[in-house]
Amino acid sequence: MNSKNSVDWVSLLEASKTTRNVMERWSNEELTSDAAKTRLTSSASKAAFRNLMKSHGTMYGRRLARKALKYRGITV
Repeated sequence: MNSKNSVDWVSLLEASKTTRNVMERWSNEELTSDAAKTRLTSSASKAAFRNLMKSHGTMYGRRLARKALKYRGITV
């Protein structure tokens, strides 16, 4: 069951290596939110990122992204 606050992690972390790299750099505070938004090229990834920012904000969104990356075995 998806709630309105659920995040589409598949499109953010498993869509492409570039998208995963952007999310990894953003979660480690190497990229600002605006820079990450402009670097996400696919519409599904960009929409999922905007949804993450809108529902959780920057600080908690970065924490969630780090957790999701760690859960998938991607080094953070």
